[in-house]
Amino acid sequence: MKALVCRQYGAPELLRVEDVPTPTPGAGEALIEVEAAGVSFVDTLIINNQHQVKHELPFSPGREVAGRVKATGSGTSEFKVGERVAAILDKGGHAQFALAPAAETFSCPADCDMTAAGGHMSVYLTAWLALQERAALAPEQKVLVLGAGGGTGLAAVDIASQLGAEVIAAASTSAKLALAKARGAVHLINYTEVALDEATKKILPNGVDLVFDPVGGDLFEPASRCVGWNGSYLIIGFAGGGAPPQFAANRLLVKNRAALGFVLMYYRRVRPDLLQNAATHILNGFSNGTLHPDTSSTGSLAQAPQMLRAIIDRTMVGKGVVLPS
Repeated sequence: MKALVCRQYGAPELLRVEDVPTPTPGAGEALIEVEAAGVSFVDTLIINNQHQVKHELPFSPGREVAGRVKATGSGTSEFKVGERVAAILDKGGHAQFALAPAAETFSCPADCDMTAAGGHMSVYLTAWLALQERAALAPEQKVLVLGAGGGTGLAAVDIASQLGAEVIAAASTSAKLALAKARGAVHLINYTEVALDEATKKILPNGVDLVFDPVGGDLFEPASRCVGWNGSYLIIGFAGGGAPPQFAANRLLVKNRAALGFVLMYYRRVRPDLLQNAATHILNGFSNGTLHPDTSSTGSLAQAPQMLRAIIDRTMVGKGVVLPS
């Protein structure tokens, strides 16, 4: 099979498409013939050996796929050969065939767009569980979404809007903000042109109920000043680089605020029931049109390094998707 292979840690330009053996599913695994695979910020960390989960060389990046079940290992009777599925995995998705844990493989509705399912499961699972389960977002609450033109931020705008929240989308370009507006954002802030906290306070003088932050970095400090009384700051990741931001305890105390951490791994390892429930809602949303993943940035395996470079350079709009066949 063809696969994108990392043989030395470093820049995406070091990756090569190679012929490698097709893997064999072990116990509790499904072998998926990949129709679509997501390209994510986490992939850029993994190929640089900067992620907390380490992978021995050589390996293929790619942590989410959709396609058809080709074979199953022992103890994987819930899936039939030929069944349409989406899955999240730790590596190996940027290939024509990928192994996925059966517990993290999900049946796709017959009319579900496989490009959407393969390219966006991880970000929509993150946004869905973070907003619904972790933050308990309620209708009419005010939400500030940082990085709103990237994969996770755009998914958060989409889901928060569907839940009835009033969304302020903050991003670095007009193209990214246009995508966020199309997915329901009510207010738009380009934080390269105006001060994030000042612009937010002009829109909502009393602050927001929730900040959804997959970025951190230089945006953390101004964003933290946007949280209103009894509001929460939801930490998703640190795509902005630098040291993890620090909360001053007195700032949480004086306005009855909360700081919330979120990691998808908790639901993968500890609450797989909630993971499965979220996946069902998401795939149904892709199928019936109530959720709106952006599927405009697609490419071949050979073009995946260019997508990874665009993520690193922060020029990617929406989410890149690899079509391996």
